Amino acid sequence: MLFNLKFSQISLCIALAFSSCGLKVGEKAKDNSAIELSSVACLSTSMESLKRVFKAQALDAEVAPALNCLSTTIQAFSANIKGAHNDYFTIQELVYFLNKNIIIQGTKIPDSLANEIIKFKVSILGGRPDQFTKAELNQLGRIIDQVTPDAVELNKHMAIIVKKWDYSQLSKVEKEKKFNDAHVALTAFTDKLFSNFSKAPTEYDINSGIDLVKQFLVYGDATQEHLDHVETYRAIAVAVKKNLIGDNTPVIKNNDWPIVSRALSSTLFLIQRSAYFMKVDAVDYEFSTYNKVSRYGLMAQDIASAVFEVLDMQDERIVSHEQIAETFNVVFAAFDIKVKITTSMMKDI
Repeated sequence: MLFNLKFSQISLCIALAFSSCGLKVGEKAKDNSAIELSSVACLSTSMESLKRVFKAQALDAEVAPALNCLSTTIQAFSANIKGAHNDYFTIQELVYFLNKNIIIQGTKIPDSLANEIIKFKVSILGGRPDQFTKAELNQLGRIIDQVTPDAVELNKHMAIIVKKWDYSQLSKVEKEKKFNDAHVALTAFTDKLFSNFSKAPTEYDINSGIDLVKQFLVYGDATQEHLDHVETYRAIAVAVKKNLIGDNTPVIKNNDWPIVSRALSSTLFLIQRSAYFMKVDAVDYEFSTYNKVSRYGLMAQDIASAVFEVLDMQDERIVSHEQIAETFNVVFAAFDIKVKITTSMMKDI
């Protein structure tokens, strides 16, 4: 992930993708100065705090005020909308407003990024893909308020999540405990966040989620290596959705979101397991016949645990041996693990 000066622009874009203020469509253009509200005076400090969160540098005491500021800002924008319509404004109005009044310096928001944000907005807030309403803004503010306590707890584990964890002085047992504690914290956060998504009767192609991540990375001047990594994870995401969650398609329906939450959390930590515990030079996991098996064994346990947890949340879901084998093999291929599961092997388990 990139954490450069554009982080604050990206974060602000997300918050304001559902909100605006002082926008008067059809009037003569005002000067190029940014529109200001006293209620958003905290926004600059908030963005800096959130930047530190994703660098694993933020104090726990910073997190709640930063998120509270975002929530308050959204409420202020909702109360001061002055678009062409009383209760909503269009995506064209929003992008124009952001590019003219918020993003004073740097790259303007491209249409490709705006379109992916809109798709995601519809999936989590409902409504139409061509407009934002006051009700949707208020709902977004409530979601931020709901996840704030879990975000504060998650901040304690961000070093592990963003791969800045120094475990060189920890024992193998201590590493496992901290690693698993971080997994629990992330699961609690995603469960709370995604529980709101299921309230909107909409559909969302998981490929669009990957495209959204890539568009943000491109906007943040990501390297081709970063984009290639995201494409690697696309195969895992699609395989898990098609084979283990809901119907046999890459489309997430509203009832799928709680299950997607668990799968997302488990998949991220599967990736982190590879980064932290399967490196040849990892302390206590040096390359040897015994520890090679140990590393693969831990990863296999993670995969099996994630699969069974996802299936356990779907009482009526029937998964074939072929689907489980395909899912395992996609994961193995993504991590360049020279192991292949066959259908006959699954039948023997």
